[in-house]
Amino acid sequence: MTSFALLAALLLAVSLAFIMFPLMSAGGGKSDNAQRGSVNLAVLRDQLRELEQDLAQGIIDPQAHAQARHDLEIRVAQEVGPQTGSGLKRGRAT
Repeated sequence: MTSFALLAALLLAVSLAFIMFPLMSAGGGKSDNAQRGSVNLAVLRDQLRELEQDLAQGIIDPQAHAQARHDLEIRVAQEVGPQTGSGLKRGRAT
């Protein structure tokens, strides 16, 4: 019976270690979020560059360009706003 209790306690300790270690590491989640944000902003920059090229080549008219650029600006504000604490809320400026 004593060996069973020791084995159960050992398994419980190992299980708790697997659960608690990721929760206790403070830098892991923030680093991933920052990296994901950087990638998202790079994608949005590429989309803006393509939008400018489409306007220059006459693929889209200035009105469609203005609307698409506005939509991109909103997406950038959503991406950057919560990280900087600039007072922007998702979807609209305050």
